[in-house]
Amino acid sequence: MATRRSESSLRFDHGAQYFTIRDPKFSVAAERWVQTGLIAKWEGTIVEFAPEGLIDKTNDERWVAVPGMNALCKHLAAGVPLQTGVQVAEVKLQKGGWELRSQEGASLGTADWVVSTAPAEQTAALMPESQPILQATSRAEMLPCWAAMIAPGNPLSAVKPDGAFINEGPLRWVARNSSKPGRDANCETWVLHASPEWSEAHWDDSPGSIADALWHSWCELLGVPGGEPLFSSAHRWRYALCEAVYPAPYVLDPQQRLAACGDWCGGPRVEGAFLSGLALAERIIDEVK
Repeated sequence: MATRRSESSLRFDHGAQYFTIRDPKFSVAAERWVQTGLIAKWEGTIVEFAPEGLIDKTNDERWVAVPGMNALCKHLAAGVPLQTGVQVAEVKLQKGGWELRSQEGASLGTADWVVSTAPAEQTAALMPESQPILQATSRAEMLPCWAAMIAPGNPLSAVKPDGAFINEGPLRWVARNSSKPGRDANCETWVLHASPEWSEAHWDDSPGSIADALWHSWCELLGVPGGEPLFSSAHRWRYALCEAVYPAPYVLDPQQRLAACGDWCGGPRVEGAFLSGLALAERIIDEVK
């Protein structure tokens, strides 16, 4: 649930685009977020580009955090000691518990339990001594995605769809980011997600060339001139989509007090990640009672 902000204060939800609410436990939490204005329903027109023509997909309820997707994460992390901009490179057992170390070898503190919410491959690299976690991560498969962020010089205000699923070509999803509630509707912005196959094939291309290629692909699909964007950028997500999900909602190694959860456990998407974390938290609480 990432939001990128440009130097000119443009905002782009370049990770998860929206979420749905289906599970009763997630619904309880979502009701609180609605009441506080933290999330809102996205009423944009959504379509699917299919061989037989455009298919309306607007009827599904889609929710977003306000004013950006990362606002919900910031809310949940409020009051929690949080270190950002640091990569945990090693989890090592010491007398006082598990010690976390950075890439530079600096100690990041010790803990009784260590929980990884990182993608499966990164979790496996952090916890190589835990057989339950290694077995679980080997069953999960995650795919890459290039994400382009565009503020067009020639607004596409006449274009009807605010979001589109695309089944052929380099694109798989496109959204008019500025159509979401709480965003600046006066400054049109778009987010374009490439297919896993195209992303893999162009993984080492420059962000500029990626943004240009995806934007022109979208404009070509619409049959409109692309023009020179006011702003364009791209970000690559190595572990973006869950192709194969571990069937349980979390992985627990109670003997070593190691655990893992995330959208690759139990079910993908934002709701799946939330339910995975909630289930693991409840289990750890039972373990330490």
